[in-house]
Amino acid sequence: MTARVSKRPRFTDDPEANRLICQNPLAFLLGLLFDQQIPSHRAWSAPYHLMARLGHLDCRRIAKMPLPDLLEAFARRPALHRFPKVMAQRAQKLCRHLEERCSGEP
Repeated sequence: MTARVSKRPRFTDDPEANRLICQNPLAFLLGLLFDQQIPSHRAWSAPYHLMARLGHLDCRRIAKMPLPDLLEAFARRPALHRFPKVMAQRAQKLCRHLEERCSGEP
């Protein structure tokens, strides 16, 4: 019997989070950014949960949103990262960089 091979990489056990990571370049970059000092599966599922909390995962909107609003989304329980304040700031900085240098396209 031949083992079934998945054509998509598995970053987390959540199929919806994996789909987002594979289809959305910003989600992939955020997963890379979040993959620090927390379990990998949690880091890679965080962009999916951030999208659910914000109602979008739009680089331009994240770049321009008030930092307290972004902090709230990161810190809401369960927090998206062990260091929600720092990661919210880094995520916004990443989005601002993409907005300034890449017309908001990751």
